[in-house]
Amino acid sequence: MEAKRQVRGQVEGSDVWLHQQQAALDWLAAQGERSGFTLLDTSVDAYRQQQLRRENSRQLIQFSSVDYTGMLTVTAPGLFLQRLSQGYGKSRAFGCGLMLIKPGAEA
Repeated sequence: MEAKRQVRGQVEGSDVWLHQQQAALDWLAAQGERSGFTLLDTSVDAYRQQQLRRENSRQLIQFSSVDYTGMLTVTAPGLFLQRLSQGYGKSRAFGCGLMLIKPGAEA
């Protein structure tokens, strides 16, 4: 996650995790602006650094994944459904960028 590199040497321990959480929430909010939703009550539950090696290759593939929990409001239904089916972020080919969506209590 880029946020980790940005604060290297500036903050330590739990402060790094807080910075990562905020960066992840900011990223999701920016995705929402482009994808027809706004965040309501959202939190970051987990951050993982993934590493895969291609078969018959020395090349190591690294990517990050973040688990979110929360609520959102759909502001542009057509755009939201289109983007939801495409996924979010650069690691979609590795099964990332998917959302589990269900109606909220107010629906």
